[in-house]
Formats: sequence, C-alpha cells, structure tokens
Amino acid sequence: MRSVKQRVVDRTQVAQTPLDVYGHNPEFNFSNGQSVKNSGLEVHPGVARYVHDTCLLGLPAGDQINEAFGSEAGGDIGSRRLGSAFGASNPELSAFIWFHTDTVKKQYLVVVGFLNPPIGTYDKDRR
Repeated sequence: MRSVKQRVVDRTQVAQTPLDVYGHNPEFNFSNGQSVKNSGLEVHPGVARYVHDTCLLGLPAGDQINEAFGSEAGGDIGSRRLGSAFGASNPELSAFIWFHTDTVKKQYLVVVGFLNPPIGTYDKDRR
C-alpha cells in the first residue's frame, strides 16, 4: 500500500468563495451582424465550490460540489430598458480518485465521475 499525505486546508480560505466577476458591454450585437449603440448590461457571475479530499483504498480521492449563479441588471438596448434577473444552474457533483501519481515524471491517472441532477422546474414542451 502506498502512503498518502493528507493536505490540511485552512477553513478561512474556503469561506472566501464565491468568486465574483463583473462584466459590461456598451453595445448590443445581433447574430446577423447588426449592432445597437448606447446599449449595455451589467453581469455578475459567481461560482460556489466545495471540495473534500480523502483516502479511498489507500489512494488519494475526493468529491466536490460546484454551483454557478449570477445576476444581470442595468440592461438596455438603445432606449429600451430591460429588467434584472438572478439565477442559478443545476449543481454539479463529482467524485475523483488518483490511481497513479508520479510527480517526478509529472504523470497522473485520475478517474472522475460527474452528475448534474436537475433541481429546477422544467417544461418539456418549451423550446
């Protein structure tokens, strides 16, 4: 059996999520190439992430949860004012295990599984 070094995580670092990023676009562009000046939209996306490291069968492993969310506000196309909105995606669950780690040769084999369970309300007839 291989010995695995446990990594200690300072819990104050985990509390610093979510990461917030700001974006703004001064014009609105249609897919046909036309654009409308004096337009804009403020976008504030974020991601909350939880990672848990552990050992499984003597190998480094773990699981994580990711949740993307965001808001938009101050939107207008020309002189037409848009509303604001906030939303979140379905959570992303994953688990991983390192079967091979060679730090000298920088070779790694990691197997990861993902699951995205739907948590919202959905209309099967809406397109």
